[in-house]
Amino acid sequence: MKKAIKKAMVILAIIFALIIGSSVLLSTLNKPLDRSNATLIDVTVEEGATTDDIANALKDAGVIRSTTRYKICSKIWHYDSNYKAGVYSISPSMTCSDIAKVIVSGKETTNSFTVPEGSTIETVAETLAKDGLVDKKKFLEAAQNSDAYSDFGFLKDAQKGKNHLEGYLFPSTYQVAPKADEEQIITTMLNQFDTVFTDEYRARAKKLGYTENQIIIIASIIEKEAQVDEDRPKIASVIYKCAPRCSIFWVKRNRFCPWRTRRLILRTTLIFTPACRRDRFVLRGRHLLRRLYTRQKQTTCISW
Repeated sequence: MKKAIKKAMVILAIIFALIIGSSVLLSTLNKPLDRSNATLIDVTVEEGATTDDIANALKDAGVIRSTTRYKICSKIWHYDSNYKAGVYSISPSMTCSDIAKVIVSGKETTNSFTVPEGSTIETVAETLAKDGLVDKKKFLEAAQNSDAYSDFGFLKDAQKGKNHLEGYLFPSTYQVAPKADEEQIITTMLNQFDTVFTDEYRARAKKLGYTENQIIIIASIIEKEAQVDEDRPKIASVIYKCAPRCSIFWVKRNRFCPWRTRRLILRTTLIFTPACRRDRFVLRGRHLLRRLYTRQKQTTCISW
């Protein structure tokens, strides 16, 4: 009797170990290529394509880690021979089984949103929350988690603090996977910035004597301050003329220069400014800028 019980327990232990091992194996095989990257990539599945053909197309598109893993998952979940031809939007954040389900279904619904030029992190969060794509609070928290985006080299010299990503969420129209979370959406926007802001632009900024972050701040300020398109060159002219002789918003070692330094006061720089100093910006900001760029021959900077 005892031997029978002992034998049964051994068998149950083996079965349990096999179940656990199988679960771990399936989880590993089904792991997405890059969970944080929800950027959608169009993948074409030709009429009559086999599982091998589809796996190769997905691998070439950069949305799966291994063709072998995909084919194993497809066989385990019985997706072979059920695929439908078409063009599908797939992201590296999707698991192999999720990708297979999309292609088997023959259709895919993507979430689309537009970030207008001049948007701040706050307004982006409000827009996406209104569209039902994110939770505003979670989006802002994700944007403040700088460690999550440490792989992006261009953020190394970005301003510190909760506005670390200000100016880097590139304005454009995006399509993301339906289940994309806040961090994945932000990563998609940073990928777009990295694509658009090429080495040519970086070289140009260096030639002008500015860091990449300073150029981004200037562009953000010009966009936010300009009421109409004609204002942009005027504002830019004032900033670039005054920058060599005034501290506008440059940050050195995460601290602003002493107050005795001459400054050009811009309302928009509030988003780059410590809270303890904002009252002075609010009181003296916008009308001083208007005085500067509406006077055709005015080239002096504001100082006190």
